[in-house]
Amino acid sequence: MTALRRWRAPCKTQGCRGTVRSSFARLCFRCSARSRRHGDATLRKGITKRELEPFKREVLGLVLGSENRESIEQVLRDLHAHTRETLRANLGGTVWQRRGLAAALRVLNDPEVPALDVGATIAGVFLMRQREPKRFPSDRAFTFQLCRHFRKLSDVSYGRYWDTRSGSSQRMYKELRPQAVEVLGEVLVMAYARFAAQVLMSARHGKSAAEIRAQVDAAFATPEGSTPSP
Repeated sequence: MTALRRWRAPCKTQGCRGTVRSSFARLCFRCSARSRRHGDATLRKGITKRELEPFKREVLGLVLGSENRESIEQVLRDLHAHTRETLRANLGGTVWQRRGLAAALRVLNDPEVPALDVGATIAGVFLMRQREPKRFPSDRAFTFQLCRHFRKLSDVSYGRYWDTRSGSSQRMYKELRPQAVEVLGEVLVMAYARFAAQVLMSARHGKSAAEIRAQVDAAFATPEGSTPSP
């Protein structure tokens, strides 16, 4: 006599033909893994460093080619320091909040990660979302990709494991729990949203290089005798 298989509901992801993991779940095993890793079950592949690099270079070009380069770099250093101090003062909360904030703090404390690189990476993700919105099917997917590329700036976000097939030690990115990523993403967006907004306004399509550079200069210009503020 053939044993009857327990019926399971279909996965809630649009277009997925799998069944849920359990009677309490909404997603199948594959979609659940994508949701934990990328922030959205419909996102099959995350943004790679190679794909983000052109947008990051564009942001760096705007900063390094600006007449107010020193002012912009000072703004980014202030943002870097302010974010670090804010994280240090708010390391309480739930275990996932603490882990998310501690992960960001380890990157910001790394002396090999300059403030300019952090700002360019975060603004580059914002710029990529503006140019290629289909790569980010939801706000949560954007937050997860933003956090991933921010953490990849530092070696402290990587671990190593022994690969028996190759007989060597392999480098591996250390994933955070989704709850920790959401906390970290909220901190990064709140800290760098104004800087990213200025970059997006300056890098719109249809403008010449001179117009873009002039807009960046005007956005970050500071009166004589004053200091730039984040």
